[in-house]
Amino acid sequence: MVLMADWDTLHLVKTSYAEFNELCDAYTSAHLERFGAITSEDKQDVEASRYETKQVSIIEFRNQVQKWIEDTENRTSDRLGSASG
Repeated sequence: MVLMADWDTLHLVKTSYAEFNELCDAYTSAHLERFGAITSEDKQDVEASRYETKQVSIIEFRNQVQKWIEDTENRTSDRLGSASG
């Protein structure tokens, strides 16, 4: 979250966030492939639990980044508005 230390890095955060989302999609695809290959119900339960735990962390992180982006865009818009007004 070092990139999120300053509003001047908004474009970098947005680029990194898009890349992160692509990686998350790849992770989900890999999970589904792995899960489909597991034949043991017990091992499927373990894999499902592991995936769900990771998803909770991913969703929490995404929410934090998205909130920072929105807040920063609003602050940037406010600064531009007051500078031109």
